Amino acid sequence: MTDSLLGLEGKVALVTGGGQGIGRGCAAMLAQAGCDVAIADVSKEHAAETAKEVEALGRRAAAIEADVRTNQGIEAMLEGAISSLGGLDICINNVGGLVGHPPTPFLENTTEFYDDIVTNNLRATFFCCQAEAKSMIARGVAGSIINISSVAGIRATMNIAPYGAAKAGIINLTQVVALELAPHGIRVNAIAPGTTATERYADRYKEGGFSDVEAANPLKRLAQPQDLGGAAVYLASDLARYVTGVVIVVDGGISLATPRPSP
Repeated sequence: MTDSLLGLEGKVALVTGGGQGIGRGCAAMLAQAGCDVAIADVSKEHAAETAKEVEALGRRAAAIEADVRTNQGIEAMLEGAISSLGGLDICINNVGGLVGHPPTPFLENTTEFYDDIVTNNLRATFFCCQAEAKSMIARGVAGSIINISSVAGIRATMNIAPYGAAKAGIINLTQVVALELAPHGIRVNAIAPGTTATERYADRYKEGGFSDVEAANPLKRLAQPQDLGGAAVYLASDLARYVTGVVIVVDGGISLATPRPSP
């Protein structure tokens, strides 16, 4: 595949939560496709590690310490990315997760659990999208925004009700924002990963804690972060220039399987 076909050579991408896991996989794949990458993370150390990986691939990188749970953190992140790399064309809103909370039955969910999950997933994505869109419009950039949802937002998964609700909200948000930003030439899409082999699950994976999930998956393995990065490259590229408001499921077919095991 030629660089001209992708159209990503020299583009500037921003990845939130890019210090580890899916975010790092997206950053690395975008760099391989020709992008310079700003990596935002609450851990400056983790962001710097991803930045080194991007630079090793021959692209420019910026490591930005940012907490996108606040609007001030989002604005500072965008300013840092643009000033460091000279622009911004692609935004991957990847921050999310269970924020340290274990899977919990619905009847035992607390307001703390709910608030943490919704803030870290839906609120962060909502206001990142808004700030990124305003920045692109102000600079006349017909960019690409990609939100990371989850198969839990598409299909019911037990014991993580707030997470599934927040990820479903991200999908609806993506579709609404895609319609509203289309007149500006900004495309907005989402990726819904299945269970992914990230650092967060490393110990559990080594102990065989995901054997039931792998056995239930049609492709018989967990996703790797680069698998999600490949989908991000496609959605950011000229190959998807007529694609907006869609959700690409990257789960090896697990969302087709019945029943779906709890994570």
